[in-house]
Amino acid sequence: MDRAKKIIKAYPPYGITGRGIGIAILDTGICPVADFTWGCNRIAAFKDFVNGIDTPYDDNGHGTHVSGLKNENYS
Repeated sequence: MDRAKKIIKAYPPYGITGRGIGIAILDTGICPVADFTWGCNRIAAFKDFVNGIDTPYDDNGHGTHVSGLKNENYS
């Protein structure tokens, strides 16, 4: 993969790290597992558009999975 990134020059511009940037994920929910809450709660907001539940949950698991994905190249 590193070879392909070099060929197509897929690197972020110098000085841009993404630190301090928040993202929104619209998915099946998010379960407040230790990866998101240990040390500090990284779940800034939660909105259930279907059932109106106020506390974070994920009855499918897909949203929690997607929220946990990390791009190792730009962290």
